[in-house]
Amino acid sequence: MPRPIKQLFSNLSERADRLQPRSKRSRSILLYLFFVLISASMWCMLTLNSTTSIELKLPLNIAGKPDNVKFTSNVPDSITVSVQGKGTEFLRYIFFDDLPTLELNFKNYSHSENVLRVDAVQLRKATAKLLGNRIAIMAITPDNLLLKYTTEAAKVVPVVVDIEGVKPQQGYIIYGIYTTRPQTVKIYGDKNTLAGITKVYTERIVKTDLTDTLRQTVRIIKINDVAIEPRSVQIMVPIEKLTSGHTIVPVEVCNTPEHVNLRVIPSEVKVSYLTPKSVSTQKNTGITVVVDYNDLNPAKSKIPIRFGVEPPAYQEMQIETDSVEYIIEQKVANQ
Repeated sequence: MPRPIKQLFSNLSERADRLQPRSKRSRSILLYLFFVLISASMWCMLTLNSTTSIELKLPLNIAGKPDNVKFTSNVPDSITVSVQGKGTEFLRYIFFDDLPTLELNFKNYSHSENVLRVDAVQLRKATAKLLGNRIAIMAITPDNLLLKYTTEAAKVVPVVVDIEGVKPQQGYIIYGIYTTRPQTVKIYGDKNTLAGITKVYTERIVKTDLTDTLRQTVRIIKINDVAIEPRSVQIMVPIEKLTSGHTIVPVEVCNTPEHVNLRVIPSEVKVSYLTPKSVSTQKNTGITVVVDYNDLNPAKSKIPIRFGVEPPAYQEMQIETDSVEYIIEQKVANQ
């Protein structure tokens, strides 16, 4: 055994002897772990010194863009670069996530036709300068950039929120007006494109079995060659628990001929319902029940009763009876 290795083994044995417990088995395990650590270190050194290939996702920034310029194309947040080099060159990228940002100057790549164009050669050259000559670039995705922009003034349009997928749990209800912040957004693009846009729509919100008010950020659906600011809005959909209640409602008569008076017995009926807690204390429910003179059947002593006005705050409404007795009276003509 070479002298340095013998010396290392001797030192490790001495250190192992000093540790508790002093059993032979414990010393053997400790020595094993030391040698595993040494092997792992040597493997890392060999790996880092060999040529390796990895992918880097470099953040992308368009620098020097004038304030009145708005990109109508989707500007990527980053580019993916396949690179090759010694492992030591990638240490800070792998272990510290210290990725440099690729900055492209707007003035260097903008053109008179309101297009920012970076071809494959230019993009590869800028990336190589950023990473250094010790790293070989194998591929870049996307391999070029073609971004449209506009300098036209913004058009303001309202936001339409799609809440068809919002469903409360049984025993709860969406009650009240949902809010959107902001209610309008600015859109940018060429005049002909903007002329046909009167509103923008959010992505559909899908939330089920809700028992509390929904607050969520929702993105606006992208429109080709149109920039939208902001790209998302805050929405609030009020959800309330339903509680049971009842009220006494007078029976109204409709479609009675001028010379006839129709009296119903009883003249009031009990209506039960479910309603949001915030509404349950209101005395005037706005619920109406009616009988229709045209529903009279001479062969029957009762006339059907039904709801007239059904306010949306009241759910699962039920009338205690489905019909009432009636008396037809002839009106006396005025002398």
